Amino acid sequence: MGSGTYYLFGGSVRDDRVDEAGKPLKDSKAPDAFYWNAMLDAKARGYTLFDFWGIPRVLDEEKHSFGVFKMKLKFSEQRAWYPAYDLPLNAAAPAIVKALRWRKTQNNKRKRGSAEDVL
Repeated sequence: MGSGTYYLFGGSVRDDRVDEAGKPLKDSKAPDAFYWNAMLDAKARGYTLFDFWGIPRVLDEEKHSFGVFKMKLKFSEQRAWYPAYDLPLNAAAPAIVKALRWRKTQNNKRKRGSAEDVL
């Protein structure tokens, strides 16, 4: 949109591997190359902004969202706050969103041991 491109959603997996000495392995993952190439492609097409769209409001190293935050910091430490709003265009949307949030909460409890969302 305009002069920018936007990253909304991506996949990630917690990587708690360590080397023989017990030190965490370097955090270099295949998606980093994907994002870098997406930025190069956007630049070649004349875009001047690549927006990673969101970081956690509260940084907690124990949360999965902190890993997402660290990944985004690899590319830039510049942060800007832009408010975002949801506009339901269908009368059933609020009920559907509530059901999907409940499902996501259950998945987070099962997979992460916490009901908290990533971002």
